[in-house]
Amino acid sequence: MGELGDMGCHHFDSTVDGLQLSPPRRVRQTFTGKTGPGLWADAREVEYEFAGNALTSGDTLTLRWLDGAHAPAEGRIALPKALKKFPSSGGVWIGEHGSIFKPYGTRPYLLPEENFPATAYPAHIPPQDHYHDWVNAIIESRPSCDPFSHGAKPH
Repeated sequence: MGELGDMGCHHFDSTVDGLQLSPPRRVRQTFTGKTGPGLWADAREVEYEFAGNALTSGDTLTLRWLDGAHAPAEGRIALPKALKKFPSSGGVWIGEHGSIFKPYGTRPYLLPEENFPATAYPAHIPPQDHYHDWVNAIIESRPSCDPFSHGAKPH
């Protein structure tokens, strides 16, 4: 599975949960370059098609996963002014009136920045760690922030 199996769940989580998406209707994968054991590709693009719902625009929603040598086409996705190069990991949500650019491990940026001033972003959000939350959930006899049932919803 490569990066998709390792990091995909972390990147897809906010999209699938936030937009209350059902399982994808179609998945298409393209490899580029060499593949090794476990289908770890030098580059990969996977396209998921979900049914649209009340939280999306249109009859379908497309989610694309790019890794390795695959990167978005130059100029397709604007960088926040604070970044000088495209990050090696992260996500971008492109909407009708703006975008959310989220490098992995750092704060999100709302684009275009002139429409969404950075001063609106809360300055003191405490860091969250799902590993520690899992241990604390066991100690405190409560559900974790990502219970196993989160990984697959019943049909």
